[in-house]
Parts: sequence; structure tokens; C-alpha cells
Amino acid sequence: MDRGDIDRDGPLVHTHRMKDTPPAPRGAARPRRPRALTAPRKLLGWREWVSLPGLGVPWIHAKLDTGARTSALHAEEIETVPAVGDGPDRLRFVVRPAGEPDAGALRVEADLLETRWVKSSNGHREQRPVIRTVVVVGGRSWPIELTLTGRGEMGFQMLLGREGLRTRFAVDPARSWVCGIPEDWTDPNSPVSERWLKRAPPVGKAT
Repeated sequence: MDRGDIDRDGPLVHTHRMKDTPPAPRGAARPRRPRALTAPRKLLGWREWVSLPGLGVPWIHAKLDTGARTSALHAEEIETVPAVGDGPDRLRFVVRPAGEPDAGALRVEADLLETRWVKSSNGHREQRPVIRTVVVVGGRSWPIELTLTGRGEMGFQMLLGREGLRTRFAVDPARSWVCGIPEDWTDPNSPVSERWLKRAPPVGKAT
């Protein structure tokens, strides 16, 4: 019996030694571990109508951009309301879900989470306030962090980045409005709604 089979402070321990395994040939590929099975992710288009119920925003036009890390919301007239007691500071701002200067402006409030330096796609860095709220996309909802900034010239009132999409959805850059336009948002008497109805189908009919 080898010395290595004896526990100096205890009883005998019997060990079983495996025969030496010949090394794999040089350059041979290692066997891959099987990947865990995951449910297929819901497919969305590169632009969708989403909801922010925590802000009282029933629907807003958003660009789904996997190239952007963070998510952003167009906000106007941002003002800070000092905290009361031990609570956080509050933010008051205006949101325009339809992206029109003369239609559908909403004044909302949210807790200020923090301020954060963000670098935009054109290389410009700015310090933005950050809020946390709930987003609803394609029948699913989850908490999300949004930076508030001026996106009036960007064409989309909201940008949903990859942190908000990760493990939840896959984005098809060749498709738009897979979730359609919400029927309760449309108003036949509104020229804004009429224009959107011409560009996208009702909910449940994808393009």
C-alpha cells in the first residue's frame, strides 16, 4: 500500500487509481458541452409601439436598437422636485408619444434614480437623468431604466437598447410593427392617428 493511502490522523483510506488516459492528438478538437435548452425568443421588428404604464403613457413609438446599450426617452421641460423627507428627488417632464409638437403631450412624474454620463451614436457625451419604470412590449412587461434626453430630431420618441431587450426578444431588422398599432390608441378623428394607420396595421397583424 502506498503512503498516500494512509490518513495520518485517521483510519486507512482505500483509493482506486484510474488507468492513464492517452493524451488527445495535437490539434484535435475538444468535445463541446451540450447547450442548455432555452425557449425561443419572441420576434419583434426594428420599430414598435410600446407602453409605459407607470408613467401614464399608453403607447409610444420606439426604435429597437441592439447597437445601443441603454434605453432613452424623449423628454421636454424637465424639472427637479426636491425630495420630501427621506424620499428621492422627483422629476417632472413632458412626453409626446406621437412625436407631434401640437398633439398628445403628456406631463408625467417619476423618481430620479441617478444622473449618468451617456455617449450618443454621434460621439457626443452628456449627463442625463435616469428613471426606472415598467415597459410593456409584445404582451410582456418588466422594469427598465430610461435616460431622459432631447430626441426631437431623432424621429423616434423612445430608444429601446439591448439591456432592455436581452434574453427577452429577438429583433428582425427587416420587419416593422410586428405587434401592430394598439386599437385603443387610434382615433379616427385625429390626423396623427390616421397617418399611423396608413403606415402600420392594427394589433395582431404583422408586416
